[in-house]
Amino acid sequence: MFMAGDSIIYSASDLAAAARCEYALLREFDARLGWGPGITVEDDLLARTADLGDQHERRRLEALREKYGDAVVVINRPAYTVAAL
Repeated sequence: MFMAGDSIIYSASDLAAAARCEYALLREFDARLGWGPGITVEDDLLARTADLGDQHERRRLEALREKYGDAVVVINRPAYTVAAL
């Protein structure tokens, strides 16, 4: 989520987080605005799972590049602006 002028732009992951716990999403938003402390939750299993997922994606992309060469196109993430989204 980010602010664009007076508007709040929510991502799909923000909506999923709100479905789990709206209060946690609002607390995160308050922290981003400087209205309250941030919430830090350290989950070693989640961090390890994310790391393994990133490694898998890199290996899979490399395999596709080896097989298909320049036919594999990597599209970078857009900037977090209203115009880019």
